[in-house]
Amino acid sequence: MERSKRRYRALAALSLAGIGASAAMSTLVPGAGAAGFFEAEPMAEGSTVALAKPVDGTRWGLVVVERLQPESDCWRREADGLVSLGANALSNDSLCNRLQSSSGYSLRAAGQDLPSPWRLRIEAVGNRLELQALNPSLPEPITIGTAPLVNSTDGTSLPAFSLNPGWSFQKRSYQGRLLSHVYFSSQSSLSQLQALARGNGNEPSQARALPPLTAAGRSSDPAGATPAPGEVIALQVVPFRDETNLTAAN
Repeated sequence: MERSKRRYRALAALSLAGIGASAAMSTLVPGAGAAGFFEAEPMAEGSTVALAKPVDGTRWGLVVVERLQPESDCWRREADGLVSLGANALSNDSLCNRLQSSSGYSLRAAGQDLPSPWRLRIEAVGNRLELQALNPSLPEPITIGTAPLVNSTDGTSLPAFSLNPGWSFQKRSYQGRLLSHVYFSSQSSLSQLQALARGNGNEPSQARALPPLTAAGRSSDPAGATPAPGEVIALQVVPFRDETNLTAAN
């Protein structure tokens, strides 16, 4: 009997330990409850650059390089729109923070981390590259920045992205301690960004008041009453007039 009790207490302790470990992992692992866990701090202007690294003829990888010391030889900008990586960017992680995977950078909007399945990708659009925030379950990606579509032959001179207005680099922090993780951060909320993406960069369409009716009851708008796709039309209310008594009197 005593042996059974000891075995029960041991199993109960292991079970509680497992629950505690699972809770800790769900708090610390990005995408597993971490959306409101971390904070962010602004980064010094010009300290960070996002680059497009060719993977093959049609695909590109994202590389983020942060200059940790003001005079560090991490990169230099060329006249043709490319950025050349310095020797420190490739070999000295105490001077240059080089991030090449989703474990090193992610998305943030209106002070909140964007969890999985949101991710970053690079797409060639015409004569430029677009850095996009993508959710596979949604049709419209959100464009974060653009870079010239210039082929790099040596792998160290790469196209650099210019971030769109409202986007900036921020550093992830936890309880006041800065981490190496870098955010592509927007001042706008996710719903505002999605609305802009649906409108191809334009503000969401607003309701348009109808022009006054003519004496014949037709609109005086020369464009007609057919709305443009996605346009919201405010309907004009015509007061009801009961003419039953008037007909009886005549």
